[in-house]
Amino acid sequence: MSPIGGMNEVQTTYTRVVRPPVVVIAAMFWVLAALSWPVGRMVVGLSGQVDQLWWVAHLFLTVCVVAGVAWPVVRFLQGSFQARLGLTLVALLFFVLALGFLLASLRDGDLVALHVVRLVLLLGAVGLSFLPVSRGYFRANLH
Repeated sequence: MSPIGGMNEVQTTYTRVVRPPVVVIAAMFWVLAALSWPVGRMVVGLSGQVDQLWWVAHLFLTVCVVAGVAWPVVRFLQGSFQARLGLTLVALLFFVLALGFLLASLRDGDLVALHVVRLVLLLGAVGLSFLPVSRGYFRANLH
């Protein structure tokens, strides 16, 4: 009886999927977009325009949102297309919120730049996430 042979060349050769630089840049945009919410909340709180109790509650909730976005961003960097879609759906919700805040601040005339930065970061993150350059990286669905 002959022993079972080893693996052939095709079975032992593997290719490593290289993360495109645009994915890293998109992840940085996701992190900056998430951080823009608590930073904006701190700016509003320091301006003295809100009740301190509600300000602390809002700050806590926005920090929780940032923590909730951190894990999908890590999975995004690992090549998970589910994380990319999840982040995009969350970005849609925050885009609507930021747009509402922008329209309200246009009426009042303050903090317009903060809301514009939030919108630009969200649009940049979603746009960079779906560029054709990164399509093959997410198609591999590494995790």
